[in-house]
Amino acid sequence: MTGEVYAPLNINHTILLRMKVILFLVLLLVTQGFHIRQKSKKVSTIPANNYPIRVAYIDRIASWYGDSIAKALGVPGYAPAHDYNYILLAFWSCAGSPKDIAMVWANAYTYFSEGNSFGNDTQTIQKNIKKIYNDNGIKLMVSAFGDSEFPTSSGEDPTACGYKLGNFVLDNNLDGADIDWEDNAAMNRGTG
Repeated sequence: MTGEVYAPLNINHTILLRMKVILFLVLLLVTQGFHIRQKSKKVSTIPANNYPIRVAYIDRIASWYGDSIAKALGVPGYAPAHDYNYILLAFWSCAGSPKDIAMVWANAYTYFSEGNSFGNDTQTIQKNIKKIYNDNGIKLMVSAFGDSEFPTSSGEDPTACGYKLGNFVLDNNLDGADIDWEDNAAMNRGTG
């Protein structure tokens, strides 16, 4: 049409940063699905959960010997009965290695040690424990970031971070990831 004037594209940096966060989350989901299909040639079948969703974060445990760790992690048959259908292991970090209980999970054999009832290496221990959770309608996930990591403020590349998190989930026999985004400074600036 004649007579219409179009202004040049003016990029709003707040919107651009929000788009990066959305892209990060989309890439995480796509990456996870891609890797699951590549590793198993089929989509993972995780039992459906009953609603409402009940979540337990596990950040610390009091017992550090063999099968007693399973009790502290809320593993059915080892822990008192509970109604949680999501168990979240805190915390995964984009900036470095996993922390707290996520570190215990990533190094399961080191912590469960010889003579445990789940297996003789980290992968076997993880698979056997995850199977118990899933057989009882519980999804086992890692919680990323928490109150000690601020990816936007520290300048983390959201795409690279998403790939790292997706690979951690797959490499450590988990059902997914919880994003515990507490980068309050970035949110207050309108960039997170």
